[in-house]
Amino acid sequence: MTAPLLALLAVSALAAVRGPYLVDASSVSARACWRDAGGQDACSDWDDLAAGADFQYSIPGREGSWTARTLPPAGKPLRFAVFGDAGSGSKGQMETAKVLASWLPDLLLIAGDVVYPSGKDARYDARFFAPYGGLLSRRPVFPAPGNHDYGNTTDREKGRHRLDEGYARVFRRPPYYSFEAGDAHFAVLDTNDPGAAQRDWLEADLAAAKSPWKFVLMHVPLYSTGPRGGSDSMRRTFGPLFDRHRVDAVFQGHDHHYERTRPVGPAVYFVVGTGGARLRPVKSSAPWSAKTVVEHGFLAVTLEGREAVFEFYDASGALRDSSRLRK
Repeated sequence: MTAPLLALLAVSALAAVRGPYLVDASSVSARACWRDAGGQDACSDWDDLAAGADFQYSIPGREGSWTARTLPPAGKPLRFAVFGDAGSGSKGQMETAKVLASWLPDLLLIAGDVVYPSGKDARYDARFFAPYGGLLSRRPVFPAPGNHDYGNTTDREKGRHRLDEGYARVFRRPPYYSFEAGDAHFAVLDTNDPGAAQRDWLEADLAAAKSPWKFVLMHVPLYSTGPRGGSDSMRRTFGPLFDRHRVDAVFQGHDHHYERTRPVGPAVYFVVGTGGARLRPVKSSAPWSAKTVVEHGFLAVTLEGREAVFEFYDASGALRDSSRLRK
């Protein structure tokens, strides 16, 4: 059964033209946002919901209601999907979005480069909300910023302005953050500015995490056999922290293919830059690389107790890789 209808406050009399979409959720709370015809963004938060259960909500200026679900609490199974490098408007993006919607995860992780070519807010309607709108109104999305979300520029001031006017305006999130779902702790990083403040935050965040599973979401990869390859600076900056705090898996983008490594220290590293941008062939080989697939698609992860199942589905819905981790 669903919870009673939760009507959002009528903060705007204008019809909504974007959304609704869930930008956050926990096992007992959720946050939905939308944009009205006047270009004003609004959100509503509500608490004390049933854990891992459906609830209904409505928004000002739109008829009808939507059904969403809170995240599973600790001790319950969790399903989540991961991809990055998506918003190109390509056929591969649209087909991947359809398969993703049919799998219906509990939450969605995006490993950066949400909208091409430069993260403009005006591109989000066609290249983010149109492909994923049916899913976004039902399940929360947790993104990590990529270089294109910063405008794909080396000018730090211009890059930060682009992030603020696009990515941050849509998702209402800081560049790095963490959250809990089911038996997992997720740390989301900003590889565009991997300075001391972020490293100190990550050290404290992972040290305090009590969940059985620890995952990291980021854009620039530590390990990749794609044309951009793994980043030496990211390995130096974050690798020791992942090892020290026994991170189980790291989800990365930037290179436009799928890749799964063998365990490197305690962690398995995945490249999932397969959401829709132009694919790029693998350029090298490495002893730590276990599987590569050069196709659009997404990584589906299922956690149940002490076992995690990782499955990569291509844009046709075909299963192309499968692996398991056991605690």
